[in-house]
Amino acid sequence: LSRGDWAGTLLVGHPGVMTMWSGALSLAWHTFITKTVAMAQLTAIDALPSLEVHSAETIRQLTTLLPAAKGGILFLHAAISVTLYWLLKRLLDRRYALLAVLVLSLDPLYLALSRVLHIDALVSGFMLISILSALVYVRFAKRRDLVCSGVAAGLAVLSKSYGLFVAPAVVLFLAASTYRAALGNKAVGTRSGNTDTGHKGGPKLATQRPLWQALLRDIVLWGGAALGVFILLWPATWASPLAVWNNIVGLSLEYAIKPGDATASFFRGHATGDVGASFYPTVLFFRSTPLVLVGSALAIIGLLWRGIKGQARGERRSVTLAMLVYPLLYIGVITLGKKKFDRYALPALLSVNVLAAIGLVEALDLIARLMGLGDARAKARQVIVGGIAAVLILCQGAV
Repeated sequence: LSRGDWAGTLLVGHPGVMTMWSGALSLAWHTFITKTVAMAQLTAIDALPSLEVHSAETIRQLTTLLPAAKGGILFLHAAISVTLYWLLKRLLDRRYALLAVLVLSLDPLYLALSRVLHIDALVSGFMLISILSALVYVRFAKRRDLVCSGVAAGLAVLSKSYGLFVAPAVVLFLAASTYRAALGNKAVGTRSGNTDTGHKGGPKLATQRPLWQALLRDIVLWGGAALGVFILLWPATWASPLAVWNNIVGLSLEYAIKPGDATASFFRGHATGDVGASFYPTVLFFRSTPLVLVGSALAIIGLLWRGIKGQARGERRSVTLAMLVYPLLYIGVITLGKKKFDRYALPALLSVNVLAAIGLVEALDLIARLMGLGDARAKARQVIVGGIAAVLILCQGAV
């Protein structure tokens, strides 16, 4: 960047841009502010023809630079956690938001990957922000939330190209909201002849505009926000957009048709050339903690129970359903690729963690009600339930 070599920011088709930004800004901070990194060190690493991990000289130089380069990515993860809390608080309440972020922060795989200068933890966090922002938009119908979702999706793709797989879930949630609004308007029109298309729980629409036209407009706005931040934060797209496209598409196609060395060749007790469609569900099971598995099961049971009881609507139910549908869609898409690696399941695992937090709070809340802490003592019940859930999650983290 200091040389004005915009095209030089294209290193690989992953593309890892947010990791590069965080690392570069961290090194700049330690070079010019704290003075703990010398410019000669950066010049020496820049002079290397490539970062060959098997080269002793490369490792020697990186050993001193990598710790200094990690500060920015840790700041990004902290910002992601705060954003997730804020979004979940708007969708549910403070208890669910706090406990969900606590479960996420103590998830072993997420915690391990977020401590290193890498890409999978970042893309997973940005994807979850995009999903939750879309749900907030569906709930409150404020365009800034939809733009926030698109921006987060753009940051996800800048982190790793599979961040684009958040798009099917976002479009599905927007389409479901529009369809629900269309059914509601049809029912209202049948009873009263009212053709007003405004509704709560979906996009606000002018009476003369069809709902599906509004859906298309929302998708374009979301995609435009994602594309805008993608171009803005990656200088290579300014100088060599075709090379950027070729690298991303080329690498994605390679992963789709070639297993690669990272794909497991020993799976479920025997050597295999194809781990099959059961690979990622198996990964999710073994990468989840016992408390997350229990909480997720409780959330699904609660979802089914409310469906049986005819409680088809509800703010908490819609979020629970979304946290179930999103990982299913994502896992379904990445399973199509030949290259399979356990950390690629991390976006789905984060959603499952949120699902588990919802299930744990709901189950403890039900127990508290059965013990006599009803609506008259709602405040006490919320404090007790939140405290018990937090203790359980922290105990799991300590283990």
